[in-house]
Amino acid sequence: MVYAFKLGPVGVGRGSINVYGAVSEDGMLRPVFAKSDAKGLRELSEAARGEALQCEPGLEAAARRLGFAAGPLPKGVLVARAGLALALAMGPGGGEGGALATMRLLEAFAVFWKAKPWERFNGDDPLPITLALGGSVSGREASVMGMGGEQFGIALYEQPGSVRRMGELVDAGKFAEVHKIPAVAVTIDPEPEYAVRAVEEAFGIPGVPVPMAIRKGRAQPASREDMVALAAALEAVAQLMPRGNEGRAVAEAGPLRCEARVTIGAQLASVEEPGLGPAAGAAASRLRTPRNAPCPCGSGKKYKKCHLAEDEARSDRPRALSQDEARRLAERDPFHALDDRMVNRILDLARKRWGARFDPGAALAEFGLDEDSAQLLVPWCAFHYEVPDGRTALDLLDLGDTGPLSAEERDWRNAQRVACFSILEVTDVQPGKTVSVRDLLTGDKDLVHEVSGSRTLVARDVMLGRVTEFRGKAFFCGMHPRTLPPREGAEVVRELRSELGVRTKRVPLDDLRVAVDDGVLFTLWEQRVAALDRRPLPRLANTDREPILLTTDHFSVTPDGRGQIRDQLAALPGVEVEEDGSGNWMVNFTKPGNAVHSSWENTILGSAVLSESGLRVETNSVERADRLRSLVEAACKGHLAFRVREHADPMASSRRPARPATLPEEKDPELAAMAAEVKAAHYRAWLDEAIPALGGITPRQASKRRGKVRRELELLLREIEHGEARLPAAERVDVADLRRELGLPIDE
Repeated sequence: MVYAFKLGPVGVGRGSINVYGAVSEDGMLRPVFAKSDAKGLRELSEAARGEALQCEPGLEAAARRLGFAAGPLPKGVLVARAGLALALAMGPGGGEGGALATMRLLEAFAVFWKAKPWERFNGDDPLPITLALGGSVSGREASVMGMGGEQFGIALYEQPGSVRRMGELVDAGKFAEVHKIPAVAVTIDPEPEYAVRAVEEAFGIPGVPVPMAIRKGRAQPASREDMVALAAALEAVAQLMPRGNEGRAVAEAGPLRCEARVTIGAQLASVEEPGLGPAAGAAASRLRTPRNAPCPCGSGKKYKKCHLAEDEARSDRPRALSQDEARRLAERDPFHALDDRMVNRILDLARKRWGARFDPGAALAEFGLDEDSAQLLVPWCAFHYEVPDGRTALDLLDLGDTGPLSAEERDWRNAQRVACFSILEVTDVQPGKTVSVRDLLTGDKDLVHEVSGSRTLVARDVMLGRVTEFRGKAFFCGMHPRTLPPREGAEVVRELRSELGVRTKRVPLDDLRVAVDDGVLFTLWEQRVAALDRRPLPRLANTDREPILLTTDHFSVTPDGRGQIRDQLAALPGVEVEEDGSGNWMVNFTKPGNAVHSSWENTILGSAVLSESGLRVETNSVERADRLRSLVEAACKGHLAFRVREHADPMASSRRPARPATLPEEKDPELAAMAAEVKAAHYRAWLDEAIPALGGITPRQASKRRGKVRRELELLLREIEHGEARLPAAERVDVADLRRELGLPIDE
């Protein structure tokens, strides 16, 4: 019997494809890459050479048409499928561990996952570990990850004392130095989905174990030796649960064998002993709670921003503030200190008065929110979540349980009572100072005093946030960690208005409060963020409408042929050759005109470098590369020979970060000015081009219309401004100039 299964879609250079695998009694058949289930199964059947084929249930429809059976896969086939899925997920550069080492790592991570050692140890706990590998014995240091919302996994550091050193570097703000500490590690990744499903079904791990090595300050694929060492360490650490002080394990993969022995010192062991008094309990809490983990008090804030200082004040080892922490505290407006203190007070009151009835976490889980949205969760829990009698934690201040309020506290309470979450569009940013926002639901405008957020937000970012007006100034009191681009933000606005049945230009505040209290707004936002993350990356094309795939052809050159090649290329029409000052010749291939931009005099097809070592021809599509190769070989026949072709997909490593931590570095002023001038000319021409999104009319014509066409034009302008805002100032196009040219309001 041959058992068949499907993995995918798997990302490839220009899109995605499915991978079909099969396992027989003799082992796994060669995987088949196909677009359809029928084609994939048909090719597997041919490879099986007449043996009976049984498909996993998900392939039943295609299997029935081909006369194959469908049914559950045996355990051994599930394991083989998981191994293949992991190999596909890691990619050609993702690991050098080989099949045996990969499978051994999967088995070990399953043992580690079941033991849950992060419930006992955190990333600050150094675990001495001895590894016997390949005839040598070395002492290392292990760190368990997973406590406090980190990625689950383990790290092995080459030098004892590395965990302590990392903590010192982080406190000093020297993050670049942290990444220079040599280590190997394995953590689980929540994507790609096909690999997660396969690994979870076979091993019970809800993610893809990804091994990685850090050596000489650079990340690189884990070797076979690294993966076997990690496997032994994972199983040895698992033996420390629930109260063990020593663990031993052996991992083998072919000829490789690693034995690991991990021990814990008396300080770590004592944390697990029962009968701790209050002082010892505080010390244990401090030891076991990472600074970036949620505080054990349940406030929803990070430990370092909640009870860390209080716990350290009780100890005899107070910690000095890092430079980064000191800077943030110095920049912080006194309002935020008041806000933190009052929120902690009312949440504590709510837990004491209502007990289990005060369970905002359960409600937030129903909205699709998790701990990653902590900036949003705490204000909602304090100001919007209602217990069964209809009161919020904020209402408890009116009962007098905390004594009389000061004038400042009363003003704070009154400000929070009228504030509400909404969808906000950033209209202007003064980095390190303020953020100007416009409420897309109510139409209100605010100048928000925000130091840290103003360093990362850009114009036309759309936020889910809450603005509080306090004593003449506005502040953010609750913000979702993910912003949306203009078009996706407009979709959330449209969906919420539809959900509320609101047809007026402004959404009434009472209706908005209902959407916030009931979580409708949060659910719609989370759904749009998830849809954005799932959206396939755009397909890029050059102006000849050919798919972009950066292509480089390498040619060897005869000893005496370099001068002839230079002269023969220079004689071709549309070819420019110039010396670069270092002995190399730079070649540009062009053709007259442009298929997309009528104002362009010519199109650059590719470039080349002619050096002593050979000729390298670069272009941005396979089609152009084929044409240039034919051209070069015909012109320089007898003086060069083709060696190899390389491809690079510009979208292969793309990810969707929430937003950049900093703006890109400034380019050379002259180059930046040239780039800005070219873009400005493009957008001036764009004003009079027929745009499909505008129904085939030009932006200038659309500016005279009303209704849907005018709204689409506004959205296009916002998208342009949003993209430009992420560039250095010298390279940006001023969208206000486009608005003036179209006769549209500048501050829309």
